[in-house]
Amino acid sequence: TARSARPRRSAAERVGGWLDWCHERFDTLVQRIPGDARPVVEWARPLWWLARAGIAALIAAGLLGASAASLTFAVILVPAVVGSVLIGVGKLWPGGRRGLLPRLLLLALNSFAIVMLPVVASYLDQQADSRYWDGYNDAQADSLPTVDGAGYGIDEQAGLYSSGRWVTNVFPYDASGRPLVGVQLFDQNGDPINVVAAPECPDGAGGWTVVTVDPMCWDPMTGEQGAEGRVPYPWTNGAAQLENVFPLPTRMQAELQPSATAFAEPDPPAMGQFPLASVPPVSLPGITPSVVQPPDTADSQAERAQG
Repeated sequence: TARSARPRRSAAERVGGWLDWCHERFDTLVQRIPGDARPVVEWARPLWWLARAGIAALIAAGLLGASAASLTFAVILVPAVVGSVLIGVGKLWPGGRRGLLPRLLLLALNSFAIVMLPVVASYLDQQADSRYWDGYNDAQADSLPTVDGAGYGIDEQAGLYSSGRWVTNVFPYDASGRPLVGVQLFDQNGDPINVVAAPECPDGAGGWTVVTVDPMCWDPMTGEQGAEGRVPYPWTNGAAQLENVFPLPTRMQAELQPSATAFAEPDPPAMGQFPLASVPPVSLPGITPSVVQPPDTADSQAERAQG
C-alpha cells in the first residue's frame, strides 16, 4: 500500500522535523499576537544576541576569577559579542538551520543562557552593591583617613594601635612595678606619642568603641542614642592640651564633648583604677631605672616622725 511504501525517517530527521515544527509554531504564535508583533520580535533578537554574549563572558571571566568590572571580562566580551551576532545572523556556525548536531548544541547553549539569566542578574546586583560600598568606604577614607574595627573614623594625626584595637589610654609602671601618673611619652624623633583622645561608647560586649562621628553613644541594650560615654580630658601645659601625658583622666557623661568646667563639677574627671595594682619588677644589666618618689602625704610624714 501507499502507507507501507512511505520511507521511514531516521531519528535525526524526526528530531530535525520537530525543531522545524517548534520554529513554525513560534512564528504562528507571534502572528496571533494582537497588532503587528513581528517587528518587536525582530528588534528583540539583537538584544538577545548581546545578552547571550554577556552571559558567556561573565561565566568565562568568573571561571578565571575576574569580576564584571575587570579588564579580563572586557577582553572576553568583545569576541563573545562578535561571535554571538554572527551566529544570530547565520554567518557563523551553525550557519542557519542546517545540521542537526549544531542545532541541538546551539539550542542547549541558548537554554543554558536563559537558565543563567537570573543567576547573572543576581551576580551583577551583588557586584553593583559591592562597588557602592567600596566607593562609600573610599569616600569615608578620604575624609576620615583611618578607621577602627567598628567602622568609626579616627584622626590620622593621633593614635596607637595594639592587638587589633586603637589605644585610648596608657597606664605606665616604673621598673619596680609601681603605677606612674603624669608620664610624658615621645618617639625616637622627639615627637609626642598621642593616643586616640576620643570618646568611647560601650559596645555591648564588655568593651569600648572609639567614637569620633556620632554625637552621642548608642545604648547597647535598647539600640537608642543617649547612653553615657567615657570622655577623655588631656593634661595641659598652660592653654595647650597635651595628649601624650598618661594616664588620661576620663569621666562618664552623656555629652561626648569635654566640658570646660568639668574639674569644678561634682564628678570631675579622674584617673580611675589602674588595670593592675602592680606589675613584676624589671631590670637590665648596667641600666639604672628612674626612681619616682611617692607624694609626701600626711601618713608618710607621721611615719617619718615616728621613725
